[in-house]
Amino acid sequence: MKPSNRIEVLISIFFIIAIFILYWQSFKHDFVFIDDNAYVTDNPNVKSGLSVHNIKWAFTTFSAEFWHPLTWLSLMVDTQLFGVIPGGYLFTNILLHIFNSIFLFFIFNNMTGAIWRSAFATALFALHPLHVESVAWISMRKDVLSTFFAILTIWSYNRFVNDSKKANYLLTMSFFIAGLMAKPMFVTLPFVLILIDLWPLHRCRLLLRGEKIELSLLLIFWKKIPLFLISAIFVVITYHAQNIGGGIVPLEDLSLSDRIGNAIISYSRYIGKMLWPKDLAFFYPLDLDLPLTYVILSLTLLISMTVLAVMLFRHHSYLIAGWLWYLITLLPVIGIIKIGDFAMADRYTYFPLIGLSIIISWGIPTLTNNWKFSRPLLISSAVLCTISLSFISYRQIGTWKDSTALFKNAISSTERNFLAHWGIAHVLAGEGKMKEAAMHFQKAVLIKPEKPIFHNDLGRTLIVLGEFEEAASSFKQAIKKRPKYTEAYYYQGLAMTALYRYLDAIDSLSKAIQLHQDDQKISKTISCPDIDSLNMKPLTLKNKEEIYHTIGQYEKVLYFNPHCPLARQHLAHLYVILGKYEYALSLFKIKISTDWLKKAAEKGFQRWDLARNSFSQDQSFGKK
Repeated sequence: MKPSNRIEVLISIFFIIAIFILYWQSFKHDFVFIDDNAYVTDNPNVKSGLSVHNIKWAFTTFSAEFWHPLTWLSLMVDTQLFGVIPGGYLFTNILLHIFNSIFLFFIFNNMTGAIWRSAFATALFALHPLHVESVAWISMRKDVLSTFFAILTIWSYNRFVNDSKKANYLLTMSFFIAGLMAKPMFVTLPFVLILIDLWPLHRCRLLLRGEKIELSLLLIFWKKIPLFLISAIFVVITYHAQNIGGGIVPLEDLSLSDRIGNAIISYSRYIGKMLWPKDLAFFYPLDLDLPLTYVILSLTLLISMTVLAVMLFRHHSYLIAGWLWYLITLLPVIGIIKIGDFAMADRYTYFPLIGLSIIISWGIPTLTNNWKFSRPLLISSAVLCTISLSFISYRQIGTWKDSTALFKNAISSTERNFLAHWGIAHVLAGEGKMKEAAMHFQKAVLIKPEKPIFHNDLGRTLIVLGEFEEAASSFKQAIKKRPKYTEAYYYQGLAMTALYRYLDAIDSLSKAIQLHQDDQKISKTISCPDIDSLNMKPLTLKNKEEIYHTIGQYEKVLYFNPHCPLARQHLAHLYVILGKYEYALSLFKIKISTDWLKKAAEKGFQRWDLARNSFSQDQSFGKK
């Protein structure tokens, strides 16, 4: 074996060992509250493993607001191999991260011949704390898997450059499509291939001193056209998936100027966190009150770096290649098309920071080339940097131990983190620590009062604590902000029952049923007579005999149409008029008992919904 090959093998072994040492603790980690439910714990398709039905589902669903069938399939394979245990899914994430690191090293070394610069660039990728989120979070399988295919795309493209066989081009296209089917963020990858043509392949030489262009720029772009067309298709698919999932923030909620300002600042903040990885969190709240000075300074940095890269292009083309790699690959997630209330996310840097790693790994040795003792200085600095990043990463991986550790870290690392307060409140509520949970729900409401779910969850906790008036007020706010909030109407019904406001309780519960039927698109399939046409207006009835007669009519309607919410509502009103409160609420599977109501709020809407499904079997209406 050649000495250079031995060094390559030793470097690869180092990355394997280093990554396993860092992420070994992950095998004892738990699922986290954010997104892991959608991807695994509450996803019956993933939890049941590979099957014809589940494979079909993976290719036809827009679940999680993405079309990424390969991500779903990879999670199903994990279930098949390891069962539904966190360590199994995380093992695959770690394995993919190792593959990505080793392949990246071999590709850079093969294209540049600079083994140690390639090794350091790879070390920044493999060991940087910003990349912990993509590896230690089960739901981010799409990051490590899509990057795996993106790196293979670069590898196969390099093969195509060296050997222009159609098979190599088709392989490049296949890996590219696979990457998009794992995560559509890689729609910008054709631009990366153009940058690779620029450096390190040097296929795009400009016209200098009358020399002929070595390879036509037109030809370079022409070969990428099929890839750009594929990207365009995936842009449409992804926008559709995000739109129907309600993930895209409309312009009326966040102006274009605010989006651009946040994008400019985020570009600079990512650079800052790469150079000084401090206060990392799974969620960074969007702050629209930052001074304009921040935007101006960030824009100045971006423009200055771009101008510098262009000026030094002739002799240092790695600068423009690395810089544009960073800018372009971040563009789909920089926030111009805004998704969610976060300003930025560590996971978005997993592939883009390779561009900055190129600048650092090739730029610093070039800058210090004529310095005295530059070699020992570079070696010692690289070792110190690698060790420091590893220590920080090890600590950051620990914050993904479970939901409690994750949310506590976010609260301590950021300000006004409403999502972290909301998340840890759910964890505390699950542990029965309702007073602490209510405190964090209240903080979430104070920070982000426009979020109806925060009001709803606070109210639910207040019911469990027996603070029914405050709970009712919370549900009122939730419904005000989201008029068709099914769960809020249900919990409001519980609060009104506890406050002995039975008519209000019945109206709220009836509204919850109606909205739920609308959500499930089953209301049109229910045969429900026009109650008003039968002159059945319970609150106008005064005569007891007339009331009992009308009760009989409602019972007849419900006997044949047990899911008719209006008939049930009016029948319950009649029982309230007669003072039969318990029976009135029993029509909705609700008991007039403070302890029962508290437990019902704790168990949640879905449990009540399951109980209501027995309506069709209940034929005892009106029996005393």
